[in-house]
Amino acid sequence: MFAKKHIKIFLVILALLVMAFSFYRMYNNPGLDVDEVSSEVKISWIDLVNSFEKDEKKASELYMDKVIEVTGKIIDISESDKSLVIVLGDPDKDISVICQIQDNELESIPEVAVGDELVIKGYCTGYLMDVMLIRCKIVNSRS
Repeated sequence: MFAKKHIKIFLVILALLVMAFSFYRMYNNPGLDVDEVSSEVKISWIDLVNSFEKDEKKASELYMDKVIEVTGKIIDISESDKSLVIVLGDPDKDISVICQIQDNELESIPEVAVGDELVIKGYCTGYLMDVMLIRCKIVNSRS
């Protein structure tokens, strides 16, 4: 009886340690590096946005959880100490493509400004009010 109780306690502690280690690894995972993955789709920002507006379910199947390259004109740039967000689109439209630049890219990105045409490669996470790309890298820029 005493041995069974110790075995149960040991198994519970072991399970908690495995869960804690798993959460630690997930939290500290740097994630997908788009440099190491080839783009599955190359598309203009307007075609991407129109695809989600027309049929969100179908567009999600085509683009979500995939690395894609999006071409578009910069309509906004937001930066802080640790992040850079570039918005591709048209200022006259209510929807755009929001691109969060990969942390390891911040020091090596080319000089860009509102109005520049860009090709950005990133991981598509879906569509809320805008199409979202994370872990992005600027592939090509044209002023």
